[in-house]
Amino acid sequence: MIMIVAAVVLGSCMNDRKPDDVLNKEQMANFLIEVYLAEARLSTTIVVTDSARHIFESYEKVMLQRRGIPDSVLKKSYSYYLEHPKEMEEIMTAVIDSLSLRERAAVPVKPQ
Repeated sequence: MIMIVAAVVLGSCMNDRKPDDVLNKEQMANFLIEVYLAEARLSTTIVVTDSARHIFESYEKVMLQRRGIPDSVLKKSYSYYLEHPKEMEEIMTAVIDSLSLRERAAVPVKPQ
C-alpha cells in the first residue's frame, strides 16, 4: 500500500513540469486578450448566437494561424493551465490588467 501511495505522489510531482508544447504564460495571456477583444466586438453587433459562434470560430482559426499556433497546442495549453490554477490565476490577472488599461486609454477622462 505504501508503495502505491509513493508511486502516485512521485508520479504527480513529475507531471508538474510544463510540457514543451504548452504556450508560456505571456503567449497564453496575449491570446486570451485577443479572444476577449474579439468577443467584445461580436457582442456589439446584432448577430444570432449560432452565427456569432461560427464567426468567432473562424476568427479563432485566423488568430492561431497568425501566431503559428496549432489548435492542438492551444487545447493542450488550456488543459495544462486549468490543471495549474495558480498559473492560470497569474495569466487571468495579466489579462484583466491589460484589458483594464486598454479600457482606460479608450475612454477620455472628463475634466472636473
